[in-house]
Amino acid sequence: MVDIPFHWVDVFADKPFKGSPAAVCIIEDELSDDTYLNIAAEINLRETAYTMKINEGEYKLRWFTPIREVPFCGHATIATAYTLVHEYHETTPITFQSQIGKLEATVNDNRVTLSFPRGETEKTVNEALLKKLGITDYIEMRKITRPRLAYMVEVEDAEDAKMLEPDMVGVQELLRELDAYFVAVTAKGFELFDYVYRVFNQMDEDHGCVTANVLLGPYWSRKLGKCELLVHQPTYRETKMRIEVLDDRMKVSGSVTQLIKGTLTT
Repeated sequence: MVDIPFHWVDVFADKPFKGSPAAVCIIEDELSDDTYLNIAAEINLRETAYTMKINEGEYKLRWFTPIREVPFCGHATIATAYTLVHEYHETTPITFQSQIGKLEATVNDNRVTLSFPRGETEKTVNEALLKKLGITDYIEMRKITRPRLAYMVEVEDAEDAKMLEPDMVGVQELLRELDAYFVAVTAKGFELFDYVYRVFNQMDEDHGCVTANVLLGPYWSRKLGKCELLVHQPTYRETKMRIEVLDDRMKVSGSVTQLIKGTLTT
């Protein structure tokens, strides 16, 4: 039997039950991939992060959804950094070794900033995906292939994105057929926000997706002519984050709230 410390954390939220939830498991030795997947399926959050210390201030990090391992999950990385500093007295910054390379996280009270490689998109059109989304008028559609295929669509205004009611079953089936991670629908923001977006993946709607901003951050940075962007995801969990687009990397920051902690026994 192995006891694993477990933490349920709401990311991009300064109070419980908002933002994007993630699970963090602190491990001392590698477990089997089947065990990782079974734990993630049992917890049944969007992503469960598994982290193991390899050097002072340096950790190995992997992420699993309830159905598969994923190459990158930003909000679960932020949750992990927060947990290590606040619950295990780790010093900041923290370096994570992952499938996509080195990730760096800085923790300041309940606010975490994550640095990771930026992505580049290319123009595309996928009529079947647009139809499943219920989008007939749009400004531009783009895709990215690293770390995994994903799509984005810019619509006319923030209200269009907010009120969108896609055929979720159809979107999920098509994303699985395309082996695409997600599709993001985005628009120019309102008031203090530079842009808004919603994310639909193979399971449902994601309420706080850092990975989507690998596409959206550089896109809106070029379009608006600015490197620092305030971003809003208009779902009932009210996700907000700050994005900084650099030459070859990006930074995303937001508040974190711990909700549950305990021990898993496998």
